[in-house]
Amino acid sequence: MPKYSVQKPLTVFVAVLAVLILGVVAYLRMTPDLLPNMDFPYAIVVTTDPGASPEAVETEITRPIEQAMATLEHIKSVTSTSQNSISMVVLEFEDGTNMDTIGVDIQQKIAILQSRWGDTVGVPYVLKINPSVLPVEVATVSYAGRDIHALSAFVTDTLAPKLEGISGVAGVGVNGCVATQVHVILNQEKLDTLRRVLSEAMDRQLDASAQALRDARAQVENAQKALTNAQQSAIGGAVEKAMQTVQDGLQTLRKQRTALEQRLAQLQSLSAQLSEVTTERLRIRGQIAALEAVGNLTDAQLEELAQLRREEEDLSARAQALDAQLRALGTGAEDVENAINALRQSIRQLDEAMDALQEDSTVAELSRQVTSGVMSGLDALGQMTAGTVQLQQALTQIDQGLSAIDEYRGQADQRTDLSGMLTISTLSALLTAQNFSMPAGYVQDDEGISYMVSVGDVFDSRSQLEDLLLFDLGIDGVPPIYLHT
Repeated sequence: MPKYSVQKPLTVFVAVLAVLILGVVAYLRMTPDLLPNMDFPYAIVVTTDPGASPEAVETEITRPIEQAMATLEHIKSVTSTSQNSISMVVLEFEDGTNMDTIGVDIQQKIAILQSRWGDTVGVPYVLKINPSVLPVEVATVSYAGRDIHALSAFVTDTLAPKLEGISGVAGVGVNGCVATQVHVILNQEKLDTLRRVLSEAMDRQLDASAQALRDARAQVENAQKALTNAQQSAIGGAVEKAMQTVQDGLQTLRKQRTALEQRLAQLQSLSAQLSEVTTERLRIRGQIAALEAVGNLTDAQLEELAQLRREEEDLSARAQALDAQLRALGTGAEDVENAINALRQSIRQLDEAMDALQEDSTVAELSRQVTSGVMSGLDALGQMTAGTVQLQQALTQIDQGLSAIDEYRGQADQRTDLSGMLTISTLSALLTAQNFSMPAGYVQDDEGISYMVSVGDVFDSRSQLEDLLLFDLGIDGVPPIYLHT
């Protein structure tokens, strides 16, 4: 070697120079890393179903996922764990498997399964095992003079965002913080009290309607007596008195019809709003399903999906509030059409009763003919007899209306049961729909300065949460119902 170096000095110099250049280039391009870039042939599918038992999770979620994933290419083994509300399936593949391609296949399998699950099942999360997800540094934080709640707020709201803003920091995870929670507990005694208030309010309305019908019945009966007296005495003055009594009965029937029309308008308005909300929810659910079926979503699509879910929750809360108002009126979303048809039937019956009283202007014509002396006493008696028959028909219609009110009253206790309206799931949907804040756009002033406008309001105090209005039924004697009520 020394002899060769003496004989070929240029060659040796070029070789040494090449080694030095390669070393410098390799050093400059070398990137430090905690662990080498390794691709483990493992994937984990985590799915949540809040409130489901381990048996239900295994039957409805874990087992279908296992059966679907067992058909993947290069699959080696499938193991699973089913816990309360959580399903975790671990997939092991053969060495050398392209995990990126397998990840796409897994998402396609999950998209097919999601169409068979209920609304409570969350979107499955697929995690590929990679050493790069391990934290580079773990640190503990303490702050003199602050308790655990203040320290948690400081770390979450102040420290973590500042660390994430440092150049080169990929992400910051916070563990061990304490979140302040407010537990909402339904008080059965208060629910029973509200139920009694609703029952009393409905009883008052039903009593008012029944009293109006009874007054009308009394008026019709007085008209019958007046006609009978007119038949016996054949005096025109008695006929006129009977006519006045009939007119009073007609006035009472008109008032009752107005009350029934107002109630019918309330039910029709609530039914139309509920139908509109239901249609909108179906449309939004279709958009959510379409986005979830895409698989790997962009940031814009994820933001759109989150917005759609918030709109769906808001519509769900509106639907439940409308259903609560319907139940306070003595019906529900499932049988509102029956209640509307029953009111229409009652209005038709009242119309028939009024038509019976006004048909051919029997009593008025009778009075005119008797007082003018145009008709004979025998004809007057025949006309009065026809009026008596018509008044009897009016009495029959009024009795049918009273029977309908009695039947409706028998179902009032079941319709005013707040245990079916105010449940934990209902309150959860209402609180979720109310507790949000999001940017809605920008506005500019005259100087061209843009200001961001937000919609919604996040609860920031317990008193604000307690004063949340659940629903206002708009019924006399029934106050608005708040969360603290």
